[in-house]
Amino acid sequence: MALRSTTTGFTARDVFLLKTPATFDCSIPEMWVPMYLGCTSVVVPDGEHLEFEVVRETMARAAVTVAHFVPSVLSLFLDFVSAGDLPDLRQISCTGEALLLSHREKLTKKLGRSLPLFNLYGPTEACVEVTFFEAKDDEAGAAHGFPIGVAGDAGVHMYVVDPSDPAVLMPPGAKGEICIGGIQVAYGYFNRPELTAEKFVPNPHGPPGLLYRTGDLGTISADGLLEYNGRADRQVALTLTLALALTPFPTLTPFPTLTPSSTLTPTLTPTPTLTLALTLALALTLTLSLTRSRWAACASSSERSRRSCSSDSPACSTSPLRRPTSAWSAWRRLDLARSCRACRRCRPRWPPSCQQPTCRASGTFATRCRSALQARSTTTS
Repeated sequence: MALRSTTTGFTARDVFLLKTPATFDCSIPEMWVPMYLGCTSVVVPDGEHLEFEVVRETMARAAVTVAHFVPSVLSLFLDFVSAGDLPDLRQISCTGEALLLSHREKLTKKLGRSLPLFNLYGPTEACVEVTFFEAKDDEAGAAHGFPIGVAGDAGVHMYVVDPSDPAVLMPPGAKGEICIGGIQVAYGYFNRPELTAEKFVPNPHGPPGLLYRTGDLGTISADGLLEYNGRADRQVALTLTLALALTPFPTLTPFPTLTPSSTLTPTLTPTPTLTLALTLALALTLTLSLTRSRWAACASSSERSRRSCSSDSPACSTSPLRRPTSAWSAWRRLDLARSCRACRRCRPRWPPSCQQPTCRASGTFATRCRSALQARSTTTS
């Protein structure tokens, strides 16, 4: 509360946008800071937080002044914004992913003005957000991502320690594991004593209490500025956007796995629309460097766990996929794929391996499939 209300300059006159589902920890500041300050909170209609036109219209109609986005979602949202659309908006904050200079530049370009943009950092285990950094257009050295900043409150204690021994502090500029101390650190995980003992240890560096080992790697400068440098345990974070994108597919089986060479190798069981759903989800949540241009479709989970897929194997086949250029185009393709009734033979293998002359269109939809959707839309209306 103190971080969001003091360091970022909120007042009782602000109008907050509440769009994050309550199952995501970033919703906590969106819900509680307005109540803490006594200001206005505007709620986006249920289930429409990724309908960017609805979000934009809600923000404009309610004169929203403060909003929060995951960086990749911010980039997609800005595709639906033009200069002059949100005159009352005065500040945006981001968490959940690396905030890049390209995000900052796109924000300024699309709004036509330099809006304050804050990069916030913090895990759920330490009350969500514990550090902040104002990301400016002319920030030097931010080509690979803005720093995660400095502690936002005197009660928050940030450390970079030896990953093998949290009692050893790393010198300024040396890479180590980011750890968090302070009154805001949780007591542990519910019914997970082993994991609690691993992640929550007595703090040997500051006031009595617990030290949370984040598993994030980073550096800290002499004046306390933190830089994020990836994960210590090779964990791939799958954010809320990915979970929401995959909820229509309850039978979705494997998530991407890491090979010993640290290359992200996505594997999946070939089912209708599954390839497109995963491509969309990864495009929204993973960096382009981690997104493979080819997917391997394996016949069994045992084969997925024992070996890499090969296009020469009779059990596997590969198909090139294009990274969606926007959330709208990707969701549109997904809707069309799930709605196609004109050519049932192409659905189990779509896209783009269908051999039907009337349906093969290099990953796009032929006239028959589009006509089916138009007919359905006409009937519905």
